[in-house]
Amino acid sequence: MFRSFLSVLALLIFCVNNLKAQSIINAYAKVTGISGTTLTLSDMNETNDTFVSGEQVIIMQMQDDVIGSNTSNDSNFGTLDNIQSAGLYEVATIASVASSTLTLTTSLKNSYHTGNNSSVQIISFPDLGGGGDYTTTSDLTALTWNGNVGGVIALQVSGVLTLNHNINVDGKGFRGGSVSVNSGTHDCLTNTWITSNTGYAGKKGEGIYKVSNTDYEVGRAKIINGGGAGARHNGGGGGGGNVTTGGEGGAGWNCSANPVSGQGGVSLGSHITSSRIFMGGGGGGGHQNNSVGSSGANGGGIVLIKANEVNTLGSCSGRIISANGIDANDSGNDGSGGAGAGGTIIFSVSNFSIDAGCTLAVSANGGSGGSAITTDIHGAGGGGGQGRVMFTVAQPGNTSVSTNNGSSGCNNGTDPCNSVPDEQPSGSDGEGISDEVASDPLPVSLLYFNGAFVNSGEVVLKWGTGSELNNDFFTIEKSFDGNDWEVIGFKNGHGTTSVEHNYDFIDDASNAGSVFYRLSQTDFDGTGRYMETIKIEAGRAENDILLYPNPGKGQFTLLSKGDTKGGIELYDTMGRAIEVEYVQSENKISFHLDGKPKGVYILRTHIDGKDKVFKLVLE
Repeated sequence: MFRSFLSVLALLIFCVNNLKAQSIINAYAKVTGISGTTLTLSDMNETNDTFVSGEQVIIMQMQDDVIGSNTSNDSNFGTLDNIQSAGLYEVATIASVASSTLTLTTSLKNSYHTGNNSSVQIISFPDLGGGGDYTTTSDLTALTWNGNVGGVIALQVSGVLTLNHNINVDGKGFRGGSVSVNSGTHDCLTNTWITSNTGYAGKKGEGIYKVSNTDYEVGRAKIINGGGAGARHNGGGGGGGNVTTGGEGGAGWNCSANPVSGQGGVSLGSHITSSRIFMGGGGGGGHQNNSVGSSGANGGGIVLIKANEVNTLGSCSGRIISANGIDANDSGNDGSGGAGAGGTIIFSVSNFSIDAGCTLAVSANGGSGGSAITTDIHGAGGGGGQGRVMFTVAQPGNTSVSTNNGSSGCNNGTDPCNSVPDEQPSGSDGEGISDEVASDPLPVSLLYFNGAFVNSGEVVLKWGTGSELNNDFFTIEKSFDGNDWEVIGFKNGHGTTSVEHNYDFIDDASNAGSVFYRLSQTDFDGTGRYMETIKIEAGRAENDILLYPNPGKGQFTLLSKGDTKGGIELYDTMGRAIEVEYVQSENKISFHLDGKPKGVYILRTHIDGKDKVFKLVLE
């Protein structure tokens, strides 16, 4: 008996030690409205991370109203009309968080849509190393996409990210469609492109169009990059698409002359850029009448990694970063589901050091469609299209990268397989790999840009960045009317860095009643973009006192045109006074908040006879 107990205990210990625990590191929320810098949120998931003032987030348009008028019951249903804002994303910084709203420090550069057929989410973008290096402690993954949030893992490390574990978002993307309910009639419903009858066809896979009309959920037609479903009788579901088109489903039982196969999800490859990316489309469900059909499979999710360096160390069995579509299950003498498409992986990384004894495998492959395991020819599932892998530098050594199309299933279980070329995804394997991307996927992040009149007409401008990639220089422009601009100076950037940097510039604006300043940033390849515009008016209290940096990590400065002898007072958001020590000079006050909790504070000044209140963000 005791020996049996030891055997069971040893087995339990072995199982526990070999469990591959996967950790979720992000917070998620659905964005239901955008007004200026304020986002209205719902479906908030802060189980594994929280949205905190001063920290960065990613805003991403997951779905948009992209099919336009392509809604007729024909083969053109679900075709892309206009890409709109689908797939656009950017990095922003939180100024403050309330129960159902979140305010950013600056306005968003992209336009995002939150209507009935659109979906926007916000994802926390944690700095795992807290400003330094970080070594993984468990396998990492994303919250599974649920139609509102999830599907994305985003992380940054200011120093070196050491991979001691894997990162896996296989099947975390757009969802596969369910298999049909049983329908025993043996006719071939070829024109069932859209229907609400779940006995006529399975459900379509999910894609970049958010379905709000139940008539669009079922039927043979694709729904952008979501695969169409198999229709009666025993048609196979189409595979999801991303960089390449998903494979078409099998024709069905006794329907080769009048196929009832689901269409493959469309290719989005021509729309993918470093600033527009997609999850893999879900596969369409098969049609069944014997309760042995199968559903479509999920597409791959999205991995966003920003670091100064990524490395592996020593000897290991290999590290994996994957965003693969999932294989669909096989069926019996019914229709099988289509596979999910590969997702997207982006490395905004300056350097790699991958050990030859601990290689790295990166993949965004499409899944395989389900086979019909039966003697007679039925409807197999289409294969999933391939996803995208991007590097901002040349592909690193000791690293294998694959973006392969998935295979379509077999229409029967005997040789030959009886799958046909039309059932395979389009394009060649590897089309989704791109390195040395010219435009940074996670570009220079501007934390603040402000200014004030000081010292007899001089204007001091201050700005700060949370991270930079390939940043050559900043350009400062001035205008007195907001229309006609002149370049007044430049500041060199810091190239590629995940460390926060602060900049300043002094301009002579004597005798100016008001003046506009505009900041732009240029990469080493000459690509430039405007970042923010501010207006400063002489004689106004808020423009005669400058607080910087804001947000900041601990050390702050107030610069004034007048005497600073009035001092400062600091309060939390509940109105409670916070003790703070400061150093005062003629027109400057310096203070630090080291050891204080991160978040928003209220700073009150009484300088040169003027009261002024600032919202201060401590990162």
